Amino acid sequence: MTVFQQVYQGYSGEITPSHYRPLVIFRYAMADIFESRLFIAFFTTCFILPLALMSAIYMRYNLDVLAQFQIPLGELMSIDVQFFASWMQMPQMFLLIIMIMSIGPTLISPDLGNNALPLYLSRPISKASYISGKLLVLLVLGSIISWVPGVLLIFFNGYFAESGWLLNNLHLPAAAIISSLIWILSLSMMSLAVSAWVKWKAIARLFFFGLVFVGTGLGAVILKINGGWGGSVFRIFDCMEVLVTTLYGIHIWQEMPVWAAGSVFAFITVVSAGLLARRIRAFEVL
Repeated sequence: MTVFQQVYQGYSGEITPSHYRPLVIFRYAMADIFESRLFIAFFTTCFILPLALMSAIYMRYNLDVLAQFQIPLGELMSIDVQFFASWMQMPQMFLLIIMIMSIGPTLISPDLGNNALPLYLSRPISKASYISGKLLVLLVLGSIISWVPGVLLIFFNGYFAESGWLLNNLHLPAAAIISSLIWILSLSMMSLAVSAWVKWKAIARLFFFGLVFVGTGLGAVILKINGGWGGSVFRIFDCMEVLVTTLYGIHIWQEMPVWAAGSVFAFITVVSAGLLARRIRAFEVL
């Protein structure tokens, strides 16, 4: 074939709708994450506690099993609001922060380190689509290990409990979903912002760890010196405890108002979104 016959021809196939384009980023990011056997092992262990609690709920309502193992009814824990908040929600929140700390700071830094962002953004993928695709990874994985098993446990208990228990506790699924999504969204945005500004994976993880746990230590010092609840705004675990217990309807010792806890998560999300918008671009300004 002669050279003049090899003319450029534009793509004439079907174009993916814009709202599906973040799923391309999401699919390849998920494939990279699940190439790690260590992450697969950790992800699997996240379901040990929900399975154990499901067994406890089943035994609580199965007299034959109790008689077989000679377990007195008085030694069984009560299945109430405290059970789902303290034994399911809070431990899974801790696993969530470990998961986000392990994979969140590594989602964007390789693209920046290898100058791949111009290749992404030169295609029909906007800045918002790119960030949404990366964020979707953490939202999906975080939901699978947090509110999804929590809601399943609540409905599982409602199946065995007395008639009307589920109708009287419909706020429990909403509490599990809302508290988990707030926790996942704020920490995910923080980890992506760290990943966008720190190009080295190990340092990005350490920086994210420092933001969370150094802030917790700083808040503890402020609480010890000044008292009150002002130092709790630096302690993200205190903020989550206030949010979870308020949504579940549990009264605790925390003096921190729920609006202050919610403002902390809103502040983290907004600031992280601003840092991401400033950093994610198709060219470098020197």
